[in-house]
Amino acid sequence: MERHARDEFVSELTSYYTFLTHVFLPPSAIRHPPPGGWAHITPSFIDSYGLGKDAAVADLMRHMPYIQRDEADENDPWMIYEKTAAVDYAGEVILGRRNKRGVEHLVEPEMEEMFCGMPPAHVYVLATHAGGRDGHFVFVDTRRAVVVVADWQVGPRSTELSLSDNSDEFYWYKYATYTFGDFFSMLKDHFRGFKVVATTRRKVQFGRSAPDHVVKIYQEEGIFTERYDRERCMDRLDNYCE
Repeated sequence: MERHARDEFVSELTSYYTFLTHVFLPPSAIRHPPPGGWAHITPSFIDSYGLGKDAAVADLMRHMPYIQRDEADENDPWMIYEKTAAVDYAGEVILGRRNKRGVEHLVEPEMEEMFCGMPPAHVYVLATHAGGRDGHFVFVDTRRAVVVVADWQVGPRSTELSLSDNSDEFYWYKYATYTFGDFFSMLKDHFRGFKVVATTRRKVQFGRSAPDHVVKIYQEEGIFTERYDRERCMDRLDNYCE
């Protein structure tokens, strides 16, 4: 991945995470990289987790922001899309292990059978499904500078940029594929159109399956307007659930 492509991805990802803070995510949940990147994310660090990633992925991991997933968040992660949680290589859950034993499901597909093999060395797993049914995997292909989003229970739904190779090796490439800008713009539009909604402070699900009161509360609070107060809206959701 060229540096300009890496910087574009980091910029788009940061913009998306910031967007989520105007919906439900507290700004404190975003871990921004220090100047020069995350010092602990080195080739040896990546090798210790058996990730098998190349230099381009390592460089991307070193310079990108993460969503907090500490011990207190392990079973109730902050979601970034429909039942989808971002991998956090700067948090307690992963850093508390010397290898990926016990956290495999947080950093990669749980079974090779999901995608006919694990993603190759040049592909970064940005997010995994948060557990249970539904949810998505989000892959960053550093060679093609694209994002692939996969709902493995539904199966491939190709887009113009998806690959059509019939071999098992490229099975996951058949899923919806987007440029960095198009992908994150699409996710923002899904929130704006209530295609996906945060039904609690941490949980995101499809709007069609969300309780009716959730969308009503967002609308009453003026979501995506200047008068919207994230914490007040979240308090109302909390109180309704109680």
